[in-house]
Amino acid sequence: ELSPPILYELGLGAAIEWLGEDFAKRYGFQVYCQGTDQACEIAESLRVLFFRSARELLTNITKHAKATEVHIALETYNDRVTMTITDNGKGLDPGKSGDALAGKNSLGLFSIREQMKYIGGAFEFDSRQGHGTKVTLTAHIRNPANIEADTGR
Repeated sequence: ELSPPILYELGLGAAIEWLGEDFAKRYGFQVYCQGTDQACEIAESLRVLFFRSARELLTNITKHAKATEVHIALETYNDRVTMTITDNGKGLDPGKSGDALAGKNSLGLFSIREQMKYIGGAFEFDSRQGHGTKVTLTAHIRNPANIEADTGR
């Protein structure tokens, strides 16, 4: 589950769809995927980072959000890839969302944010109590940090 063969054989989009279907079956919420059929050459390290981030975010949704629907969108534009995961769950109040990003309540969110910062990407977190949560990750497809990690240089 950490890095399934589908991620390497068929790409990030197919792996995200598989992950969404798996979570939907196991936890009973609907997962809708958009843009996962796009073909795009993304550095292996970035594919792994986005996949693991999606898994962590879906895990958080199952533990905390009480969501019935989750939307996952992948978008590529020029040299960037963006993944947005939105749920219709209970959301967080402003004070607790800051704690989650600081690592006090969720090491996972903190870790994702720090990894995105390390590769020069962006991490956006928007959550309001009673209105669900939206997390957006954006990174350069051919960022030198991503290429370096793939080649071991």
